Amino acid sequence: MGLGYNDSRDPTTLTPGQAQILRNVSLDEPRRWSKRGGLVQRTTAAVGGGGRITLIYDYQTNAGVQTFIIAEGTQTFSFVPSTGVVTGLGSGFTSDRLWSAANLNGTGIFCNGADAVQTYDGTTWVKIYPSTAGVV
Repeated sequence: MGLGYNDSRDPTTLTPGQAQILRNVSLDEPRRWSKRGGLVQRTTAAVGGGGRITLIYDYQTNAGVQTFIIAEGTQTFSFVPSTGVVTGLGSGFTSDRLWSAANLNGTGIFCNGADAVQTYDGTTWVKIYPSTAGVV
């Protein structure tokens, strides 16, 4: 059987790379991700400064590169699982706001309801709505 989703086995017997119902991580106190059987660690790089994570978005470019966009505290980051690289994208956002995200033809659109709407094309993080924040 290939890696990924597997609902036919006891979750305690899954090998690394497999997940039952794709719930293979848990958030422990003080806000640290813990792995369960089925999770393959891709990096040891830290994301942010230990603030509240308010978005993990599975973004895919038109070229097929999987990237996770992460919002934490007042910052946003990208994480590319294939390389293990974490890169800062933006900062200075309103702290601890929950973000919403969508992918439109390979361009990620990100909004937290308090700051200007942002986009990401796999390379560049850009503010697209420069006037009053929260008005879309």
